[in-house]
Amino acid sequence: MSVEQEEREGPVKRRDIFSILIIGLCAVLIGITGCDSDDDDDDSGSGGGLPGTWTIAGATITAPLVGDNSAILQLAGVDVDGNTMTVNATFLGLFGISITLIIDADGTWVLQATVPTIPGYVDAGTYTAEGTYSASGGRVDVTITSVPAEAAGLVAAGDSYTISYSQSGDSLNLSASSADLGVAGVSGSVDFTR
Repeated sequence: MSVEQEEREGPVKRRDIFSILIIGLCAVLIGITGCDSDDDDDDSGSGGGLPGTWTIAGATITAPLVGDNSAILQLAGVDVDGNTMTVNATFLGLFGISITLIIDADGTWVLQATVPTIPGYVDAGTYTAEGTYSASGGRVDVTITSVPAEAAGLVAAGDSYTISYSQSGDSLNLSASSADLGVAGVSGSVDFTR
């Protein structure tokens, strides 16, 4: 490979790694926050303590792409172990990323993700996804009703997921396994505070 090729591919690789971090995190979050359910035991109205405005505190994401790019992610300061990466709110803030999840007692939610420009992927701004939910027995059924165009190919309006949640006081954890997300080898856990 020539020096010129390496120079061209170096920034692309760094951009792609940063993109993986942001897009992966947002995709897992949108996937984690989206299903309609046939359960008769529905906590939509009460939400079991879920209603409120939640701000991301950290996330752990497992995906083959993480392991494939672990060296570059580690150079960027991401805690990587195999195919799993862990980030906290401070780290995300350094890159201009903030994520807020607003859960209403009426069974609706809004996810707002503020991200920097990623050339070729997304312009800087705040992007919003919306949906409905019902919670019961530590599981929440989520249906996505709208997503930004930038999420096309990752998730779509009408996509549904059933994921796990735990909430204690001002802490909320949403987690999804590969089976929950329907994507082999991809899982995630996101912590929020209010």
